[in-house]
Amino acid sequence: MSAKKAYTASRPRLLFISASSGLYGAEQCLVETLKGLNGDYEISVLLPGNGPLKEKIESLGLSVIIADIKWVGGDGHVLAGIMGIPARVSKLMKIIEERRIDLIFSNSSVVVDGAIAAKIRKMPHIWHIHEGPINGVKGQLKRALRSLLVTMLSERVITVSKGAREFFSLFGGKKFCTIYNGVNVDSYRAVDAEAGGLREELGLSVGYPIVAMVGSLLENKGQMDLVEAARLIDSQGTKFYYLVVGTGNKEYIGRVRKKVDEYGLTQYFRFTGFRSDIPNILRNIDLFVLASRREPFGRVIAEAMACGRPVVATRSGGPEEIVVDRETGLFIPPGSPVDLARAIKDIFSLPDGGKGMGLRGKRVVEERFSLKEYQSRISDTIKGVLDRKTA
Repeated sequence: MSAKKAYTASRPRLLFISASSGLYGAEQCLVETLKGLNGDYEISVLLPGNGPLKEKIESLGLSVIIADIKWVGGDGHVLAGIMGIPARVSKLMKIIEERRIDLIFSNSSVVVDGAIAAKIRKMPHIWHIHEGPINGVKGQLKRALRSLLVTMLSERVITVSKGAREFFSLFGGKKFCTIYNGVNVDSYRAVDAEAGGLREELGLSVGYPIVAMVGSLLENKGQMDLVEAARLIDSQGTKFYYLVVGTGNKEYIGRVRKKVDEYGLTQYFRFTGFRSDIPNILRNIDLFVLASRREPFGRVIAEAMACGRPVVATRSGGPEEIVVDRETGLFIPPGSPVDLARAIKDIFSLPDGGKGMGLRGKRVVEERFSLKEYQSRISDTIKGVLDRKTA
């Protein structure tokens, strides 16, 4: 059976485009979005390659297309990304025609192919933006260009935080709405009884507290700041374990690990690479750290809070809409290992070691970052755009 014949159902046909085949914050949001559509649509998902996201989507019984996708400005290869747009859009338009797509949903502002193809075919396009403010002169130029693109090439633009909405709505905010990422608190409750075994697995036999970072290993994410903070803490005679979860830039990871070795902290650090059991990881730590220079939302913060863990986070955008300072965690300025070290020690010096902060954080997630609310609002946005198309 041909692809064209396979897609003859009367339900609207949606094409979702992901900039990555990994399974970090933006990709997890995409998975939760797809789960929340309740079989109302005929869905295809276009990915740039094989990876954990492909496996996750296929486990939902949805169709995955692997096609050439280039980041435009997100990975530094701006010229290569722009030069290849005509060829990529041409291939994408063939997919749209074969699958008789009714709406395109782009899951990142760094991939413009879907938006351009939708414009050419005069079909609706929704942009779900997971990126946030960019600093400096170049940042302002990128802001102007991205704001113009997302405003011109979309019927609706979803941002993950109010800060991201303010950044991208430079040319008017009528098309924009903010929908906070949702967290399935029930899934974190389910691992309560399973918590344990991580220390043994990673060889953390001594009872030092575990401080963790989870996410892409990139310079902007601040893993090096955690290493510098650990050196300061160790020099003061205090011992913690440090768990770094995720994959990323190999050159940067090499520098981070080399610094750990130089400081004689190898026995206290564990680099796990990609893990699919993040709820179990978060249930087994004592403190979560987010040290990003900029962070549009910080989904993993909400996940850590859902597990009842206190948080140290930088004032980098999105975290300020999640963490309640001195109630559910502590804020520090970006790029300051001294403040990071102080905040880590301050939380562990509390009489309860930060457990009260963790419990309050769990309540905040339950009240403000409901997965059901997230899925409902995304679904309503898609339906609203399609309804306007057929009106």
